Amino acid sequence: ALPVWAAFPWPLAPTNVQHRVSATFDECRADRDHFHSGTDIPLAQGGAALSIAAGQVTGFDPNGINSWIRVGRYAYVHTVPDPALNVGDFISEGAVVGWTNDQNHIHLNDGGGASGYAYANSLREGGLSPFADPYHPRSPVISFRLDGTATRFPTNQLSGRVDIWAQAADTTDLESTIDMNNGVYKIGWALYSADTATVP
Repeated sequence: ALPVWAAFPWPLAPTNVQHRVSATFDECRADRDHFHSGTDIPLAQGGAALSIAAGQVTGFDPNGINSWIRVGRYAYVHTVPDPALNVGDFISEGAVVGWTNDQNHIHLNDGGGASGYAYANSLREGGLSPFADPYHPRSPVISFRLDGTATRFPTNQLSGRVDIWAQAADTTDLESTIDMNNGVYKIGWALYSADTATVP
């Protein structure tokens, strides 16, 4: 088993360059009681999913849109497992573990399931490598409400207790709208004077 800080390659060729990411770990799927458990990496149906670390096959399911195979601590979801593989088989790093189904991406789970590891963000420092994130979070909606209500302040003057409502999102790239929905892990605020020079 690999320690949580061991960097690993991408699960598709070429394995040593950064690929697009269309969904990130722990983002909130708004209309469902659900947080995303992995990293989505676009790959057209029939694309080869490659093992990012040597290990044993610990489980698989070839059926349905959530078909998957797990090798050691990593699961490759939306992947139809190689039918020649069985539980207990040893897989080397870079070996084909299966092919993407009609969901057109690999959902990479780092930990979870039968791995014995807690779920982890594969985009953390020391995770998928190489990885750099040049896209800044955005906050398109910020409004001020009367304390404990949904009522906006009637003027641009604030007083008393104030609720700050904000909508924020992170982007992984700007190639499609699906890449704009990634969750924000932390958000903060500060109050500035009118000239924005000081924090009162």
